[in-house]
Order: sequence, then structure tokens, then C-alpha cells
Amino acid sequence: MFLKFKKKYIGMEINQESINVAKIVKSGNHFKLLHCRREPFPENIIKPSFNKKNILDPKLFINTVKKIMADDIGGNISIGLSVPNETIKLIIQEIDTPLRSKDKIEPALIRNIENSYHFSLKKIKISYDEIKNSLPDKKKFIVALGKRKITGEFEKELKKLKINVKVVRTAGVNQLNLYKDFFPQDSTFAYLGIFKYFLTFFVFENAQPVFYQGIKLKHGLSDLQEALYETIEPHLDLVISYFHRQNTSSHIQQLYIGSDIKDLSRDNKFKTALASLMNMDVEIPDNRSVTFNKNENFSHYLPALGAAHSLII
Repeated sequence: MFLKFKKKYIGMEINQESINVAKIVKSGNHFKLLHCRREPFPENIIKPSFNKKNILDPKLFINTVKKIMADDIGGNISIGLSVPNETIKLIIQEIDTPLRSKDKIEPALIRNIENSYHFSLKKIKISYDEIKNSLPDKKKFIVALGKRKITGEFEKELKKLKINVKVVRTAGVNQLNLYKDFFPQDSTFAYLGIFKYFLTFFVFENAQPVFYQGIKLKHGLSDLQEALYETIEPHLDLVISYFHRQNTSSHIQQLYIGSDIKDLSRDNKFKTALASLMNMDVEIPDNRSVTFNKNENFSHYLPALGAAHSLII
């Protein structure tokens, strides 16, 4: 008799306060959560930044990783990594010429970004995905920009423990990707990702991203109901107004929200209050790609789950 082992996929999220790890296995057309784990950092270990190093104390960082990965360290491990939203800039960029080869597309994107945002990309690592349904004479891309020394520091430290990073994405992108099967395919909708120190805001038209804005918060969120009026609604109102000024023919039909602070699906008060403030339909998406214990609050592990999921999609 032969035993059949299912491949495990590991996702790791690094944020300002902790390391979160999630393990999943494929179960039919879905993925089952095996377990998730959280290990808090000592104070002042991680300080998310686009310009400056994020790991302030590499030794304590390594010790924290050892604690949370104690059952796995020993051989080579492959993981999907979720990094703080602050470390990578996301941009929706358009180029006029219908270029096809990568060696022509990337220089065109770099020229456009440098001209639009007035900074050099010489020390910047760039990655991009083409947005489908672009116009015939134009191409649109979602572009990720990160300083080489900054984006590589997490991978460099993890490699010391034989942990190999296969995919790197921001927490906001990993959280969003978990819900992609839930979203409508033929309307204009927005997605608000709520993190303790950051808000992400995407707008999609016909399932393709057309707008993104990241908002760094000065003070961390804890009580979402209180933060709704003091922080979330004012920022959201400004960013939606900005979107409509840039896209006068578009109208956001629905707003979806997700949070790694609190399981919003168990509390309709926040959704109802936000819908009233913004005067639009607000929905909390259902995660259809990963099955888990319904009694467990897994909202804290959404970016780690998304990182694990990124290894298969």
C-alpha cells in the first residue's frame, strides 16, 4: 500500500507587529487551510518603508522566524511572501504604442513613469502585468516598483535559514487575490483593503484593474467602528472623488471591503454604517478559494493565505 501525500503550500506575511504563517493543501478545486500561526515581533524590529531598510534588527528578526518556522526549518523551504504595503509602490500605467516584446515594453513603462512621477528608476526593481481588454492602440499595465536593496532584504535574511522566496507581493495584493473569484466580471466596482497602518483602494472595470491608491495612516487602527468616522470615511471620500475626476465617464456601482484587523463578515454594523456614509452598496466578499474552520477568525491571516495561494496560481 502506498501513501499519497498532498503538497503543502506555505505563505508568510511580515508586518510591523508580527510574522503570520499559513499552510494550505489542494482539496479538489479549492484549498484547505491546514493551520495558521502568529509570532509577535519584539518592539522596533520592523519599520515598513519604501526608501529605508525595513529590518532594524536582523538578529531578532531571524530569531522570530526560527520560532514560527520551527517545525519546517531543516531542509530547503519554498514560500510565498507577503511584505508590508509601504515597501512597494503600485501604479496603473498606460503606454500609447502597441508594443509586444518585453525588451520594448519595459523601457517605455520606465520612461512614462519617470516623466509622470519625476523620479529616477535606476535603483528600482520593476515588475508588471498587462491589463487585459486594453484599447487597440494602447496597453495598460499594473506596475510594482520597489528599491532593490529594500525589497531584497527580507529574502536575504530568510535565505540564511534556507527559506526560499518564490513569489513576493504586498499584503494588499495578497488579500485582494483571495477574493478574485467572488467579484463580478461585468461591472465597475471598488475594493477597499483595511490594514492597521494602511488602506488600499482598487477600482475594477470588467474584472480589470483601472485605478489604485495606497494610503499610509499616521496612527494605527484598532477599533474599526471608531476609525470609520475619524479616518476611513474621510480618506475614502477623497480617493473616490479623485478617481471620478480622472475617470469622468465611470461610476462605481459597488464597494467591497476586506480587513486583516477584524472579521467583518461577523459584524454588519461596520458595513451598514459605511454604506450609509458613502451612499453606495457595500459588500463583504466571501473567500471561495480556501476552506477553513468557520469558527475561527482568520482575518489576521488573509495576506499569508494569499501568499500561499500565489504559489499555485
